[in-house]
Amino acid sequence: MKKKSSITLGPGAPSLILIFVVLSLSVLAMLSLMTAKNDLQLSRRSAEAAETVYRLREQAEEKRAAVAALLASGGEEAVDAALGTDARLAGVTWDDDSLVWDETDGTRTLHCALRVDGGTAWTAQRLSTNIAEDTAEEKEFAAKNALADAILYRQQALDAMLARCAEGVAGRDAYMARVSAAMAEEPAAAGVRLEGENLVWVETDGTYRYLCTVVIHPLDAERRSDFAGVPELLEDDEEAP
Repeated sequence: MKKKSSITLGPGAPSLILIFVVLSLSVLAMLSLMTAKNDLQLSRRSAEAAETVYRLREQAEEKRAAVAALLASGGEEAVDAALGTDARLAGVTWDDDSLVWDETDGTRTLHCALRVDGGTAWTAQRLSTNIAEDTAEEKEFAAKNALADAILYRQQALDAMLARCAEGVAGRDAYMARVSAAMAEEPAAAGVRLEGENLVWVETDGTYRYLCTVVIHPLDAERRSDFAGVPELLEDDEEAP
């Protein structure tokens, strides 16, 4: 008969296994702690960036309100007279038919352009920063945040265009005809197409692309337009509909 072979463990084997398990759990815990710490730092930076951007936008809106008040009281002549003398319009200058200025906190700058013919409509609000993003996640966040800004302010400029087209219009058909004609002269409508009663475009920075659809509301609605849904991130090889 063949003898059966067996493996026997020495008296120290359970201790070695226990040490191995403890070391493995310690390494996993350390990796989890490092990941959580990095996530926390990124979240804090994102929150700080959002707070700064909101503050800059608030300052820009205060200047916009000051311009609107001057226009209501004395037209563009009142705005001209206030430039350089009114503290509310510090840094504001003319660029063709728009008022331009920068809101900055020293690290981030919001470049503003406000058109004042027939109202006060944003034509541009671009955010730039001299802070170097350290990680791929931070770079992606910064790029997508900048695109979100571009999408929002294009929609606001298009909404202002719709408001101008709606003034004194006889009916829906005449309104849509005005919208179609106005798009040819509206800078914010570059690349935007009118599909039925929707304004559709793809916002891109060359790396990321978002498909945006804005619904044009009826004339008796309180608002002129709204997004049909959250802008859709298109894949690299995905064709825009």
